[in-house]
Amino acid sequence: MRNQLVTTFIAALATTLSVPAECQIQFENVTNTAGDFHVGESWGSSWGDLNSDGLPDLYVGNHRELPSVYRNNGNGTFTNVISQVDVSQTWSNRPLADLHGGTWADFDRDGDQDLFVATGTCCQTQLFENQSGVLVDKTSALNIPDDGGGRMGNWFDYNLDGRLDIAIMNSGTSKLVKQKSDGTFVVVGNNSSGFKCTQFRSNYTQLSDINDDIGSGGAMEVMCMQDGTSPKKVYDTSSFPFQDITNSVPSFAPIVDTITGDFDGDLLPDMFMVRGSLRHNQAVKVNNKIVEARIQGPPGTDKVLSFSASGNITVEFDSRTLAKQGDTSRIFIGSNGTHPGNTTFVLNPNNNSHHGVKSHNPNNNHGLYIGLNTSSNEWEFHYSTGNGNSRGYFIITSANTIGTPNLSPLKGAEKPIASKLLVNGVSGLNEEAAAHGLNEKIKCVAATTGDFDNDMDLDLYLVCRGGAENIANILFENQGNGNFVKVTNAGEAKGKTGSAITDGAGTGESVSTADYDVDGFLDLYVTNGLNMQPLRVGGPDQLFHNLGNSNNWIELDLKGTTSNADGIGAKVYATAGGITQLREQTGGYHRWSQDHQRLHFGLAPYNSVNLTIYWPNGAVDHHNNVSANALYRATENGSIQKVTINTGGGPQPGDECGKPSYSNASPQALYIWKDCPNGKWHLRAVGGSSPSLLTYAGDITSDSNFNNVTVVSLEGADIVNTSDPKRIDYVLKMKNKGFDGFDFNVSGSAQTCFDPSTVPSNASVKLGGGKTQMSGSFDLNTLGACTN
Repeated sequence: MRNQLVTTFIAALATTLSVPAECQIQFENVTNTAGDFHVGESWGSSWGDLNSDGLPDLYVGNHRELPSVYRNNGNGTFTNVISQVDVSQTWSNRPLADLHGGTWADFDRDGDQDLFVATGTCCQTQLFENQSGVLVDKTSALNIPDDGGGRMGNWFDYNLDGRLDIAIMNSGTSKLVKQKSDGTFVVVGNNSSGFKCTQFRSNYTQLSDINDDIGSGGAMEVMCMQDGTSPKKVYDTSSFPFQDITNSVPSFAPIVDTITGDFDGDLLPDMFMVRGSLRHNQAVKVNNKIVEARIQGPPGTDKVLSFSASGNITVEFDSRTLAKQGDTSRIFIGSNGTHPGNTTFVLNPNNNSHHGVKSHNPNNNHGLYIGLNTSSNEWEFHYSTGNGNSRGYFIITSANTIGTPNLSPLKGAEKPIASKLLVNGVSGLNEEAAAHGLNEKIKCVAATTGDFDNDMDLDLYLVCRGGAENIANILFENQGNGNFVKVTNAGEAKGKTGSAITDGAGTGESVSTADYDVDGFLDLYVTNGLNMQPLRVGGPDQLFHNLGNSNNWIELDLKGTTSNADGIGAKVYATAGGITQLREQTGGYHRWSQDHQRLHFGLAPYNSVNLTIYWPNGAVDHHNNVSANALYRATENGSIQKVTINTGGGPQPGDECGKPSYSNASPQALYIWKDCPNGKWHLRAVGGSSPSLLTYAGDITSDSNFNNVTVVSLEGADIVNTSDPKRIDYVLKMKNKGFDGFDFNVSGSAQTCFDPSTVPSNASVKLGGGKTQMSGSFDLNTLGACTN
């Protein structure tokens, strides 16, 4: 295929370099207006289509908390519908299920996308069949094996029978699982398949036609990616058993995430590799009186944190990083190694028993050894790992000034480190990061790629972090020839920065991309919940909307007929203005995350495009003069059709059901929800710890009488007036912590208009258990505009 397009490529490169520069890539942080997104641990995010409306929806595992399934409402907002879609109660009954990467795919060829979720050693992995927008647990019925410490399941059709199979990547021996003709699954033996990804923590696979043989009887290669040296294994899947071609792809360490794409425009897939440590060691001075530190090490490590401080210091230690909660037997203070009575304790520089550090052997002794070095007049915190991997997290505060902390020794991946770029050419894959502007030493953990400015090349976005603080994410803009330059403030998508705990920033964990509003420009979803200590403390998930520009675009959904339903394993070439671009349908997998499968091409000023699709089962389709600025569905051996999506949507019936999670200290908001089994409505106004007086006022009117109106927590200035049986007027006033409200019943068929006419400026109206954000008045029955 490449030889057929060499002439086109040469012209394309010359033309690309002469394309006038567009405005810089620009994003807008819409997190606070687009939905009630998760704050805490994350472990990746995955874009799919829950309700088959063509709008990208989102699964986020949240690791040890209840996962989130965000339905795209079509109006720029999302609703967490986990309570509605978990009809099997799989997640509700196991909210601490150690959830890892999720992946969407239409494995049963019924036209909607199903969901596979890998889990840790605690629990059985999960396969959910999508049935009209709800997720039914079919794990046992379809004979899905236990993943034994799963990290991610990656779908691909390895035997080209049109049915998607799955590689379950885990912390031990990964499994190739075949889908049989009856829709059930069976594990294919490693020896018979040649698929031997047995390394520690195989996080995900990468699919890519790195040897460029699709179109001549070949298939995509599958690469096994692990913590550390990657790729660990590379297999040519054109024949069975797979052929091990690992030696043909350079491997590097320490790799934390990889993405593939044709970055230099020569129609061969390249690979970008993010290097570093998943969880960094760091001590950060939050302000003049607070130091925050996270330390982790392999067996035999002794990390030393030192700093000066006048007067007493208070240490708050997360003991779960040493032993069971509340156990202080591995904290040793002074040369005699006395144990504190609690995991929060005070150290006094004038107390001789706090001087010196108890002798210890990092090869054998696991613990935190603390003492004042009287020679340097600095406190020293020795974190000794002993004979196992260990991590510690603590916050040190003082009434006086604390000096700049020093943490040593730091080496290798514990320091900033340059990424790698494997550029594909006639001699295979070669490392060329420095030659393409990607040799900066950075501290990043995840990446995604896409043509964010629609100028006909692939850009790079990286999520970065420290160990005890979050640092700015990075956006590299492709200059059209595979050379990259950094965009200031990541195009306003630099993310949440500051102390992981004190500022609530968390630590950067993952990113996935999708054009969630189908406006032709790729958006970003970033999670900040990487660190697991202190337990379940993480930063906010963030949604960045691409503001776009005047460049044109086209997007493409693939529908396989002989090939698998999602067309995973296909290659698409798009030619416009003499420039040809390559996209591979790889499933969108990278570490614990899944970019939306929809293929996106920026077209710069060009108004039409010629498409050539190489399907995994050998078919080749050509579609010429396809108009720009639209989404299309291409059917194998068939037509290409424009897809019209309703992007003016909003809340849907059922969103009103379920009690939202809130407390009297939650942010300012007006919550309204219905207990759907018994029909009772509830309204609560939350103060959000505001020191100023807040006023929530409005009315609810109906063509039927209200019944059983009951006030909740009202004080003297609050009003709930029911003198008219078909109207409730309310005025709820509060400040500081607390909530006021009332409950009521009304006929389910009645037109009932809720008009929250007065809401504090920093508050919003949130509906149902998913906390769907509402604006203006709306009918409680239809959730649409009031008609009376």
